[in-house]
Amino acid sequence: MFVNQGKDASGQITFKETAAEYGLDDPGNSMGAAFVDYDLDGDLDLYVLNNEQLTAKPTNFRPKVTDGSAINNDSFYRNNGWYVHQCHD
Repeated sequence: MFVNQGKDASGQITFKETAAEYGLDDPGNSMGAAFVDYDLDGDLDLYVLNNEQLTAKPTNFRPKVTDGSAINNDSFYRNNGWYVHQCHD
């Protein structure tokens, strides 16, 4: 997660990578993210879309994994004001 640090003295805009600092350093194959206030508490929560990178054809059968151990599990992070909690269900 890159956070805008504003302009420096020369007018250059800089960004700081802060995913670990915010508890959002997701090791998955992230394809996109959306911030939304899903619990209507006034702060933004985060949904991260992950996708497995396969070399196999997408039409090949693979067993459905429902226990949360699949590499392509999406992640949802609930912002509780001072910390972020990753939700699994």
